[in-house]
Amino acid sequence: MYDKASIIEDMKGMLQNGWTIQDLEDYAEFMEKKYSTLKHGDNVIHLEYYHQLIDNDDISTIEANISSVNLELSRFDKNGVAYASIEDFTLQVSLCLSDPIIQNLTLGVIGSALWDSIKTVTMLIWNRMFNRHWINAKEKKLNFGLRLKIGRQFIELKLDNANENIAIESLDKILDLIREVESIKSNNPRRNNLFIYDEEQKVWKEVDLLSEMNKRTNNKTDK
Repeated sequence: MYDKASIIEDMKGMLQNGWTIQDLEDYAEFMEKKYSTLKHGDNVIHLEYYHQLIDNDDISTIEANISSVNLELSRFDKNGVAYASIEDFTLQVSLCLSDPIIQNLTLGVIGSALWDSIKTVTMLIWNRMFNRHWINAKEKKLNFGLRLKIGRQFIELKLDNANENIAIESLDKILDLIREVESIKSNNPRRNNLFIYDEEQKVWKEVDLLSEMNKRTNNKTDK
């Protein structure tokens, strides 16, 4: 999946978008090197980020924090990576937690050292996202949140609340959502479903992605 040949196969469609064979070869080599730095293991949390937003000092702080609860950091700088244009419906910057880590959280309590460490790191990233600007062709807001693997199910929690207290409150409601997702039969798993936090009802609510995408398409058509 992460070797050069597989990347070239996955990206062949870019040849129809103006890429040359050499462009494809260069990109595959670039991505293969990026993927080679990833870590794997039950105690690994994974950060997908842009270096302009989260710098080396931040990375060192995150690594020091999670090492105190026997976790390791795997990170992937997304600069230079080609992505589909669905950024409103997915997380561009995310902290990914594996199923073993999720299980350790649900077996513990909200005030556990593991949960406190994950909350601290999440809020550090949240603050960087809201206090630093992202500029390429134009200034834009990037989505940040948690990506959780729960058994065979995958969910994304978008932390876009501008109020820090609300952001912390939403984190404290995550374990309730995890238990709800765990109760869904494994033969009908969720796949990359997006949730946002309802500040009034104080619960995480699932976004109907198909409906939202259709609205976006219809709005563009009407203009």
